[in-house]
Amino acid sequence: MILRRILFLTCLLGCSKKIEGPTPAVAGAQNEFDQSTAPALLCNAQGDPASGWLVDVFGDNFAPMPAGALSSKPTVAMPIVRLDGPESYTVPDAYVRFADKKRLPLAMRTADSAADAHALQPGAYSVTVTNLNGASASAPAAIRVIPPPSETGLAVQPGSGTAGPPRICNDQSQTLIISGTGFRGEAQPTVALLSTGAPALTVPPSSITAVTPTEIDVSFPAGSFPGLSATGTTYTVQVADPNGCVTPYGSAPRGFRVTDLRAYSTCTQLGTLTSSQRFGWAQRNQAITITNAFNQPATQPFSGPAP
Repeated sequence: MILRRILFLTCLLGCSKKIEGPTPAVAGAQNEFDQSTAPALLCNAQGDPASGWLVDVFGDNFAPMPAGALSSKPTVAMPIVRLDGPESYTVPDAYVRFADKKRLPLAMRTADSAADAHALQPGAYSVTVTNLNGASASAPAAIRVIPPPSETGLAVQPGSGTAGPPRICNDQSQTLIISGTGFRGEAQPTVALLSTGAPALTVPPSSITAVTPTEIDVSFPAGSFPGLSATGTTYTVQVADPNGCVTPYGSAPRGFRVTDLRAYSTCTQLGTLTSSQRFGWAQRNQAITITNAFNQPATQPFSGPAP
């Protein structure tokens, strides 16, 4: 203890009040997941619960400094990293990592981080790095924050006709229409079909025929779904952005017409249906007759037992 006090007093008497050190330079940033840069694309949700999404800041002369040298638990004080754009955000010290003097990995927080969760507002951000001597440097528009994709509805359009409920006939060519938000037309999303939570079919990029911010169109040729159940198979449609965020995720709404479709090995197309009576009693049973005006082979008669 006496030795520690002597060292502390010596430093007080002889050490400079100003911390000397290099001036950093910031060149840009890169997302470690999709390697996007200029700008690095950062989803403000999901990611690893502990590390979020890892974004590397590149430059030179990044200089951490030892701290607590006279204590029983010496640490390292990292340069301060601040993002400025739609909001100003200083990355907490615990999530600024040091690779070498040219690279600072950042464990960026998201809305779903286990600790210090923070969903940055979407938009372009500059990155400023400040060494412990107060010297700093910035790179403009180094990071662009984007929201995760989200599904709101599914529909299936046959080769001819209008879009209807998401029921796919494996003996026909049809188009799946995925409605939602946060789809990026400039980036090729990945569309996969999940069965009981596990990937069952990944859509080839060539089958994704259109991408807008609110719609993705996927073409399914006849025979795209092998091994279907005799009564049909339910699939969950998953859309993944190249930066790692997916939909559906967590507690997002799910179900038929929203995220789920049903595929059948074959579909029987009935003819034009008419019914009589068209009106009935409110308080007693009413018999009605349904007529199927079919024209084979395009449309088929009723089959199977009476309902």
